[in-house]
Amino acid sequence: MSDAVSEAYNNDSYPAMSHPAGHPAVMAASALLGGLKTSEVGKARILEIGCSSGHHILPIAAAFPDTSFTAIDISTPAIQQARALADRAGIRNVQFHDADILSWTNHAEPFDYIIAHGFFSWVADEAKTALLRLCHDSLSKNGVAMISYNTLPGWSLRIPLRDIIQTLRRLPSCHDSSIAALDLLESAMRGANSDYGKHLQAIIRDARAKGEQQLKFDDLAPVVDPCYFSQFVHWCRQAGLKYLHESNLAPGSPALLPEGAAPVLQELRADPLLQQQLADFFTGRTFRTSLLCRHDAALQTPDFQTLMRLCVEVLVTLPETGNAVTDRVCDALRATQPQCVSIASWIDQVDSCSPEQAVSVILQLTQLGMVRLRSTPVIFSELIPEKPALSAWNREFLKQHNPVVDAFHLPCQFAADDRAILQSCDGSRSFAEIIDSCKNSGQIDAAHALFLHLGRRGLLL
Repeated sequence: MSDAVSEAYNNDSYPAMSHPAGHPAVMAASALLGGLKTSEVGKARILEIGCSSGHHILPIAAAFPDTSFTAIDISTPAIQQARALADRAGIRNVQFHDADILSWTNHAEPFDYIIAHGFFSWVADEAKTALLRLCHDSLSKNGVAMISYNTLPGWSLRIPLRDIIQTLRRLPSCHDSSIAALDLLESAMRGANSDYGKHLQAIIRDARAKGEQQLKFDDLAPVVDPCYFSQFVHWCRQAGLKYLHESNLAPGSPALLPEGAAPVLQELRADPLLQQQLADFFTGRTFRTSLLCRHDAALQTPDFQTLMRLCVEVLVTLPETGNAVTDRVCDALRATQPQCVSIASWIDQVDSCSPEQAVSVILQLTQLGMVRLRSTPVIFSELIPEKPALSAWNREFLKQHNPVVDAFHLPCQFAADDRAILQSCDGSRSFAEIIDSCKNSGQIDAAHALFLHLGRRGLLL
């Protein structure tokens, strides 16, 4: 890998993050929609490329103790940290390797899932080629790989923003801070009402929300190389891989397209890949999490009985639509909350709605980003235990001032006062003792609200 990329990751810490679209249960469900039936996650072999300090892979490994995990990263300090964290948390089914993808070879059995989040657009072309070659050589016959990358034309305006930020950082008032440079740009754009001005303001706000540390490895990384979706698919085909689907379906939703786009895309129905490229153009999409399989993988459209086994995670408050079938399905989903269970487990409770209709509604809600499909359920108790405890790995994340990871693999940030309470959740103190340690009624009310939130996120053992 290039010296600049290697130096950046070995000399600084990549921000700790978990990525729901890179969870194998989410990948498996989305792959099924693309026609590929993958191996059961609970008995699979999984590889993560660019694992950093293990924040993404360790909670998954803990949830699936019979699954074998391998994780590689070019940063030796990050790998050392990941190994130490796994050891302290008692997670034994992950092997971490500090390795350059240009030289690392898989000498074991093929992998059923390969995860490469935040890698492709941030490395030189030779590393991109090595990643695709590794996916081809190391995927099992029905294996699936998830590769995320920045997409054009949506990313186009962010390229000059990168140059402007790096220039403005040199100003004395910015103190070599990217956030200060963005603040300066935001103040300069105040009152801009043109379409361009509003769009630029939105991009500035989006970059600012990432924070100083993430910007170093994202917008301001040594390599930032967005590409067209069509280019990505072409490179995959050259490597003997087949484009399958998106792990995160919502950004490609028809609901996000202009009203007049439908007939244009309908005319291209014989070329679905060109449809997607044109949809990226219409929506300004900036990021994809594409799923790939081997070119010789057998694909088959799943029947509704197979889809009924998928589990549904509700992401937003489901609205009343006025459509009788849709509203009955949404009522059934609300009744399952906050658990994530299979369609088959609640379909009998939906009156006057066939399984085919229910599956159709779920797929529409998925495209709209209201629900997410998973191949495995997420079930936990919302009740506050007598002696509440965070998982061992989340207690370690907390010690490092990193986000904790909930039952749905979402990163959770907490304010300083809440983190102080979370530090006491190690199973040694009762809930009553924790509440008694609060200094006033305001803190007591806040603690009760915090524990209710923790319960609904599946964070308490």
